[in-house]
Order: sequence, then structure tokens, then C-alpha cells
Amino acid sequence: MASAAIGEDRLAVLGEALQDAVAGRKVRAAVFTTFTFDPGFFELHVLPNLFDRPFHQVEKIRRVQIEDALQSTQAVATYYDAEGISNDATPAHLDFARIALRRRTGCFHPKIVLVLVEDHIDDDWGQRFRLDPPLALVVGTLSANLTRAGWWENVETGHFEELNDRDVSDERCSFRRDLMSLLKQLRAFGGPDDDHGALDTISSFVRTRVTKNEPTHRMHGGRYYTRLFHGQQPLADWLADAGLNRFEWNLEVISPYFDSGDARVLRDLVEVTQPNETRVFLPRDHAGDALVTPEFRDSVAEVATWSDLPAGIQQRGGVKLKAEATTRRRVHAKVYRFWSSDGREVVLTGSVNLTSAAHSASKAGNFEAAFLVDTSDAPGRRRWWLHPLDSEPACASNVETEIDEMTPVYVDIHLRYDWSRETFEYRLDDSSNGPLELRTVAGPSICSIPKPQVGDWTALSDAAAATIRELLLSTSFVAIHHPKGTWRVLVREEGMHRRPSLLQDLSPEEILRYWSLLSDEQRSTFIERRLDDAGTLEGLDITRGRLQVTETVFDRVAGVFHAFERQYRRLSTAIGKGETKDAQATLFGTKYDSLPVLLQKIAEDEDRDAVMSYLTFLCARQLLSRIESDRPAFVEECGDDRAHLTEALDRLSDLRDSLMPDDDGRGPFLEWYEEMFGGVLEVEEATA
Repeated sequence: MASAAIGEDRLAVLGEALQDAVAGRKVRAAVFTTFTFDPGFFELHVLPNLFDRPFHQVEKIRRVQIEDALQSTQAVATYYDAEGISNDATPAHLDFARIALRRRTGCFHPKIVLVLVEDHIDDDWGQRFRLDPPLALVVGTLSANLTRAGWWENVETGHFEELNDRDVSDERCSFRRDLMSLLKQLRAFGGPDDDHGALDTISSFVRTRVTKNEPTHRMHGGRYYTRLFHGQQPLADWLADAGLNRFEWNLEVISPYFDSGDARVLRDLVEVTQPNETRVFLPRDHAGDALVTPEFRDSVAEVATWSDLPAGIQQRGGVKLKAEATTRRRVHAKVYRFWSSDGREVVLTGSVNLTSAAHSASKAGNFEAAFLVDTSDAPGRRRWWLHPLDSEPACASNVETEIDEMTPVYVDIHLRYDWSRETFEYRLDDSSNGPLELRTVAGPSICSIPKPQVGDWTALSDAAAATIRELLLSTSFVAIHHPKGTWRVLVREEGMHRRPSLLQDLSPEEILRYWSLLSDEQRSTFIERRLDDAGTLEGLDITRGRLQVTETVFDRVAGVFHAFERQYRRLSTAIGKGETKDAQATLFGTKYDSLPVLLQKIAEDEDRDAVMSYLTFLCARQLLSRIESDRPAFVEECGDDRAHLTEALDRLSDLRDSLMPDDDGRGPFLEWYEEMFGGVLEVEEATA
């Protein structure tokens, strides 16, 4: 697993560090940014760290459980460099915004984690005074990309901070202005009609709920305030303004990538901070050759000492295993550590390599992010992390830069499919200078765009929409063919509540049983058992079977009423809290436990129980009526979806007719029963 810190006394697993930061609290919104992106790995192995529930190790079951967990959030989004889709990337299937960015200068390189959580509140106290839980924002800057290598294999670094609601804490946030500026820039990089819902929710919290009274000094009590670097100015100048030149330091630099020629950026750091001694980590390949050019190696040697990390940090399996018995892990961490023997320590950690593009102001180079944190109160005495090399190794014949890992993108094109409208569209942000052809990654053509239009989203043909609809059930990648070359694009998916659920074949009885369960853990266990025993995932076959269902008439009827009452309370509560995504998916969507899916399965079952089907449709109509009465604004916003559900409920008359194969006089009774079903009886008060 990727370590989340450097130094043998500060090792951690990156995923566990995120779990600890979230601390079991309910996630309202989350934003992740990355340079290199593997969507499939992200949804299977990064997203689960946001939720305090168990997830199955089998990927098929795990993905269904994560699909269910995501419904409890308002929004989740990833922002990534358009040229950073990793070569071994796996497709996305779940409901999170996927926003590709392409910068005119440098690359989009920050590795940020923003998680807005509902802080813990006493349940009795909250219900008594009708209090909404206060919010808190977890902010992390990492060196790790959203890839398998970043989160599972490399040595990485990360640091998390937390911002509290001003009603909970009036503590001043020293990096609020930095964070607001970063969020504003991040939104500006995307298109005006991109799905920035998660980012806007987080920005609103920082703008309105975090104490605005920021410190006016650089230090307090002999310690530096935490700051957030994102290219406000060249890094050396920013560190000088932060006051890093006030004390005597030793400087250690850990970076996996460097410039190819002169080490000007290192000299600028040394000139500003004037360290007593400087050591720079030297990355090496498996043969032991240095992954730097001879020119840069010699330039660094003029102002610093090339050094190495302890073997225990770099070996696979952790510090307890012998180095010779394991393979060295790649060090992908980015750390600038200023320390002194008297106990002072300040660390800059995040995405900033020792390169000109990373150290430049963001308008002239990369867009980066890193926390500057005073860690002087960390346990242990201060000592060097890096030790000088005994001898200078030869340079590797082929030294790659991070840019070499990028996939060339020749045209800034975006694709999206809307499951609600069943439309497939493209947006071109600059001229293509030639025709485009969209193909599946396997090769067959989807459609051609002879004269691509720059500007707004443009609809493609119905045939292309039908093709991409089927394709998205197995992969979210489309290959773009252009006269200059070919590259992959990750399709954005909207209207995800109408996307066919990964789990396809719950019976009506199983859907109702699922509704009646009380906790996330119970629902997660239900899905795990259901898929262990049987089940079909979209595009994946699993052995068939059914969970046992109750057979007595009383239990079956009571079970239907109980399930719908549980669902009503859950939906009404969710809508009241603003958790409309979950409510929309359940009431109008195509998820495995959605109401339209339940009604469809009943209507299509030729062997259905006429009475139970009739009662279920009556309960469904009542559920919609109660939500319309309690939450009219929500239902009004779902106009088209409501129309589809109403159309499905119109089948009630057919089910009523099936109860009366002959005209036996039951008609008037059923008309009365339907009118009275779920209504409130006016009972006259008894008199003596």
C-alpha cells in the first residue's frame, strides 16, 4: 500500500489516512483532483474510504455496494488532466462527475482531496431542537494520483487539515483565502455548464460557514501558520513571503521528477532560505542508475548533496522485511523539508516536483497544490531523513519525465451521454482542423463528425446515442480518431438515476424486503448475500438463485405495507435534508431497488399474484401521493420523471380488472377501496 508520509516514524497507508480524516462521518460532497487517472480503480478502491461501512472483496459485489453508498451523498466529482488517462485505466460505471481539464500552459497537476462531512451531533439533541448537523471540510494535498500505483504501490506523501463550521469553532483558518482562490481557479478551468455541483457545495461552505477572520501574521507562538500553495507566485518567492528565510534550516528535497538541464529552481530555493546543508533524493531504476540527466545531476551537485531514503521505506512490504528480499518501491513523494536540530520543522508536501513548471506561478506553468505545515510538535528528535550516497551512480540512458507519461490529445473534445434524455453530445473547446471519428476502443465506428463545431454541446445522431447507450454498460471509454492521431476520452454520464442498475434481477419480494431493512449495514449484507447466492450484474453473469421469502399471506401483506412505510420515511427524510439524488434515484430511477423497476417487474411477471400485485401498485400510488403532498417542490423539479412513473402506475386498472375475471359485483367495492386506501377517516367523537 502507498505510504502517506515519509520518515520511518510517520508511515501510514494512504487509504487509512483518508478514512481517519473522514472519521466515520456522513459525507455530503467530495472532490478529488488528479493528473493521471484510472476511473475504475478510483471507484472501486478510493471511494470506499469515504464510507463507514463494509465492502466485499469481490469486485462485482463491491461495485454494487459502492453504487448504493454513493446515493447517500449529494455529489462526488473528479477533475483530471485530459492527457492523463493512464495506459492501464479501467472504465467507470458509477455516479460521479468526471471532468477533464486541458491547460494552455503546463498541465493540471494537483492531487487534492476535499470531503464535506456532517459533523457528529447527539441524535437526541438534534431531534429535540430540530438541528441540522454542523458541517466540516476535510482538505488534503497528496502526491498520489488516482491510480493503482498512486494508492497501492508507490511511496507517496499526504497531509490532511480540517475546517470547522464557525458555530462549532471560531478558530481562525490561516489558509481560507488560499483555499477560496484555489476553488475559484479550479471552477474556471472547467466549462460553464460542467457539473460543478460538488465543488459549488464545498465552495459555499468555505465562503459562508468558515470563520473569515484570518491571521495577519505569519507565525503564532513561535510556529508558522499552515498555508496552501497553488501557484499564487513562483514557489521560492512564495516561501520568502511566508517567512521561511527567518531561521537557519537544513533542507531536504524529495521529488521523482526533475528538469533536464540547469537546476535553477533548486538554486532559487537555496538562495531564498539559505540552508546550512541541502540534500536531494536521487531516484534510481531497478539497475541502480540515476533517473536524472547528467546535466541536471551536475548542476544539483553544485549546491546540494545527492542522497537516498532508508531502504525500509522503499522496500515492498514495509520496514519489517529485509530489503534484499523485496523489490524497491517507486518513490513518487514530493516533499520540501526545512528542519533544525533545535526542534523546528516545516514541511511543504503535495504535488510539487523539483521542476520549473511546478515551481512557476500557475499562470505560467503547472497548476499545483501543496500544504506548508509546521510540524515542530511531531514526536521524535529532528534528524536527517536522507543519507548521502557513497558514490555517484551513472545516469540511466533513458530518463523519462512526467510529461512522457501523458497521452497526446490533439483536440479538446468532451463527450457526454444523458440517461434521462437518451442523448449523446460532444463539445469542442478549440478548432479540430479536421474531421473526427468516434470509435469503440475495440475498433468499430460509432459515428463520424465531418465538420466539428466549436462551442456549445452539439447533439449526435439517435443511432450514435443508441450505440453509446449499449457501450456504456461495459465501458466508459471512446476512442477519438483524428488526422494527427488517436486517443481515448472518458465519457461523462448524466441523469445517472435512469442508468440501468448494475444489479438487474431482484424479484419484487426482494426489493420490498430490501426497502424494509433498517441500516446501511443490513442493506450491504443483503446485497452481499444476494450476489453470493445469485444475481446478475449488467454485462456479467453470475449463478442464479433466490433468497428465501416469507410465504404466509399475513406476513406477505404486512411486509408490503411495512416496506412502503419504511421507504416513505426514508425518502421524506432524505429530501428534507437536501439529499435529493438518493430520493430521485429511488422514486423515479432504474436502480435495482427503484420504484419503477419494482412496478415493471410486477407488470411483466405472467405468474404474478393478482392480489399482492394490486396491493403493491396501490401502495406505490400512495407513496407518490404522500411525497407530492409533503415535498411538492422536489416532485415539481422531477417533472419528466414523474410523468414516466405516473404512466407506469396507470397499469393499476389492468391489475384491478384481473381481480374480476367475471362481472361478479366486486367492481364497486374495489372502487371504494381504492378511494379509501391510505386516506384519513373522519371519526365522530363518541357521546354518552
